[in-house]
Amino acid sequence: MTTGDEGSRPGHGRPPRQARATAPEGDGRRRAGRASSSAVDLVARRQVLKRLRQYVMVVLLIALPVAGASGAAVLVASAQPTTAQEIESTLGQTAARVQWTGAETRQSPDTTSQAQGDPVTWRPADEVVPGVDRVLTLRTIYTRVGTTPASVVLGPVTDPAFEGRYRLVRGRAPEQADEALVTPSLARDADLTVGSTTTLHRLVGADGPRDVEVRVVGVLSQRDGLDQQVFASEALSPPPAGAPDPNDPFTEQYLVGQGVDWSEVRALGRAGYVTWSGDVIADPPAPGTPGLMSGVDGNAGTYAALGLVFAVFAGAEVALLAGAAFGVGARRQRRTLAVLAAVGADHRTLTRVVARQGVWVGVVAAVTGLAVGVDLGIAAVTLALRSGADLGPFSLWGVHVPGVVVAGIGLFAVLVSWVAAVVPARRAARVDVMASLRGGTTAGATRTPRSPGSTRRLRRPVVAAALAAVGVLACLGAGWVSYGTSVAVGSGWWWAGFTGLAVAAVTALVGVLLLVPTVLHALGRSSTRAPVPLRLALRDATHGVARTAPAVAAVTTAVFVAVFGASMSTAASQQSSRSTYVPFPDGTVAVAYDLAADLRVPAGSPEADRLDEAAVAAVARELPVTSEVTWLTPVPGDFDSTGSSVPVDAVTPWAVVHVPDRCDASGGRLRGLSGREIERVTRADPACTFPLGGSSYDNVVVTDDRGLAVALGAEPSAEARAAFDSGGVVAFDPSLVVDGQVTIGLASPDEVARGHDLSDPSRSMTVEGVVQRPTSFTDGAVVMSVETARAAGFRLDQQALVLTLDRQPTTDELTRVGADVTATTDGRASLQSASLGSPFDLGLLVALVAATLVSAAAAAVALGLARAEGLSDQITMQAVGGTDRQRRAMSFWQGVVVVGLGAALGTVLGLVPAAAMVWAADLPFAPPWWALAVVVVVLPLVVAAGSALTSRRPASLVRRPVLD
Repeated sequence: MTTGDEGSRPGHGRPPRQARATAPEGDGRRRAGRASSSAVDLVARRQVLKRLRQYVMVVLLIALPVAGASGAAVLVASAQPTTAQEIESTLGQTAARVQWTGAETRQSPDTTSQAQGDPVTWRPADEVVPGVDRVLTLRTIYTRVGTTPASVVLGPVTDPAFEGRYRLVRGRAPEQADEALVTPSLARDADLTVGSTTTLHRLVGADGPRDVEVRVVGVLSQRDGLDQQVFASEALSPPPAGAPDPNDPFTEQYLVGQGVDWSEVRALGRAGYVTWSGDVIADPPAPGTPGLMSGVDGNAGTYAALGLVFAVFAGAEVALLAGAAFGVGARRQRRTLAVLAAVGADHRTLTRVVARQGVWVGVVAAVTGLAVGVDLGIAAVTLALRSGADLGPFSLWGVHVPGVVVAGIGLFAVLVSWVAAVVPARRAARVDVMASLRGGTTAGATRTPRSPGSTRRLRRPVVAAALAAVGVLACLGAGWVSYGTSVAVGSGWWWAGFTGLAVAAVTALVGVLLLVPTVLHALGRSSTRAPVPLRLALRDATHGVARTAPAVAAVTTAVFVAVFGASMSTAASQQSSRSTYVPFPDGTVAVAYDLAADLRVPAGSPEADRLDEAAVAAVARELPVTSEVTWLTPVPGDFDSTGSSVPVDAVTPWAVVHVPDRCDASGGRLRGLSGREIERVTRADPACTFPLGGSSYDNVVVTDDRGLAVALGAEPSAEARAAFDSGGVVAFDPSLVVDGQVTIGLASPDEVARGHDLSDPSRSMTVEGVVQRPTSFTDGAVVMSVETARAAGFRLDQQALVLTLDRQPTTDELTRVGADVTATTDGRASLQSASLGSPFDLGLLVALVAATLVSAAAAAVALGLARAEGLSDQITMQAVGGTDRQRRAMSFWQGVVVVGLGAALGTVLGLVPAAAMVWAADLPFAPPWWALAVVVVVLPLVVAAGSALTSRRPASLVRRPVLD
């Protein structure tokens, strides 16, 4: 018997008086704390083991992302070289790599940041620093091997000092000037073997470009280098004597000898060299060292931020779904918790018992996921390395397991599991001891509907609705502020607006998630006239809102992110397509001739006829050509095949763009306005939209009447046809035409050499001009006939042979046809193509796949818990005559409710920040409506159908009594 003071409050019994008297108070508290912690662990472990089948789904929910993340971490780490591997693959056994810049240079250790000062006189690098035994020079020239573009590396690549940078796979080192090595990928693509011969086309040398035939004597691989490479002796194309060209980024010198420290790097910098030193990379100088510049971290910060955002959202998704399962498990443990409360456990202890189960489940899931993910990652890397698989740019450097990252993934999984169990634990701790011990059917909550908690439950929808409304309004407001003000893009205030937009979007999302239980209750109350299966599904969702709401919230969050990402992806894609230079009309491929001065093909010459015929035959063998037209250029070449400038030897014509005062950002009405305001003022004026070729003198296309139709992408208007036939031109933009006339500037060779003003030519001619915009951007601003160009005295060369197709060629077809065109035209032309449709949007696919996977997982959790918790309801349904068809129909509508409601809320919510963001960034608002329809309509139906098909009659419906 207990005293009234001790026994009147269940769960608050006191320890025996003797126990209190025999131990000092401080020591007793410490021992009690230790005993309590071990007891909590013991009870938590036993509960997990007892309900292991129930927690399997939670373990899988956590273990699968952990396995994926840890496996990806191993793959990414294995694709990154260690410092020693980076040094060896860059330098081999040499000490440093230097490049001459011609001016004093400050740099970062990895040379990603450089700053140049005063010019200096060239001195050999081995005279600048001591300890250099010899200098090895590698020079790269870009050329063509057969029909394959490739680079030729000239220098002693087989020198022992380059061991580690290059590896001879088979064959031997070159011994003669006409012998060469090739990379494995070039040997495969160009069908080269040891002993075969090939031609290096137009290899630049002292005597100009020439074709050189070489014999392949071996295959050489380079770690982390270009795929298509030829390695040959420097004697094949000797470099010019004297100092190296400071503007030549393709000549590198390697210092063989003692290591080069930071002081010697600084000495080389003062002498005009940029240095990549192995010793400095291995032991970089401390920040603040004189002469040190900070390196550019590339996209590491961006990737880290994206990884953090992904981890937060993924953790939230798992916590929402796992929390529902922990909630069901906690309700099933209410009798155990009541017993613990009856023997003295307080509210905190009960909370810890359930929360500690989350820790143990997280530990099991983390260990399982890490074991699977890391092992699979190691196996994949090992298999790829042993098989020698060509992974393209994804080069593997060895099996690298990032221990810190893997441990962090495991700890994050345990944290997510604990967070998922905290809220159910707090709810389960409010247990009604007597009701639970009697086996009552209530959830064990101690509060009655009229308790103070009821008031909080009434306030929650109001607060949630207010958060959602404030978030949406703030989101749109932040977008308007970023767009409607003249704040410079990229400034601090501009970024503040974007940050506010992101915070507002998350606030709206939180408000909607808090509203999900209220929405479920409202749907349940309004389902009186719904069909029986839908009514049962809605009432089941309302009755089990603790398990349904997290699943709906998970789908909402996933769809919100997917819709926002897909909308931004399509907006950026459309903006890119609008501003992308398209050299030829849509629906065509073009045989584009090389416009180098020494490779030009004169129009109408026998050579042009021969090359045109050969090119058309090469294309027609693979692709269905429906028509062909020829485009000519009247602009003489000012560069040769080596890329060097050469003087022009004929008049250079160009169409002059007249910039109205209202469109000139450098003066007139727009002076002093921000770029955003200028764009807004001029957007509505067609004369302020300049053609793509408007800023260049190479903007005149010469062709016949059929070529005019191809350039426009439509039949010319009657006015355009009349002007074209009568010696005028067809202009692509109103800014080219003033009072019905187009000005053609004429620059002499001397003016071109001195540099001439494109907007104010010293000599020009005027012709009649009619404006007709093309359906797609093309190369040029005006089109004139061949007769008009010849009458003006222009010298014409072949520019392109434009071929119209009736279908989209595949990538393989374009590759094969391109090689045939290059071969049949002796390298004088190449195949170019315009897009015949919208490009494949990888971001949109990723968003849809992610939304599908999360929705399927959420539905599986919600429906699995509903079936496990609603077994008695199914028994009752069976007892009153329910059929398997009705049970499957109910399962179908349960999937529709969970996924459909979450998809609808997430879609609407995801469009709000997307609209605000494209508004602020001045991008087109073009959501992928078909993809949104798939998410809102098709995805719920597919998941619901899977739910119905997997719904089976439990054996307990047959073996157990119909009614308890």
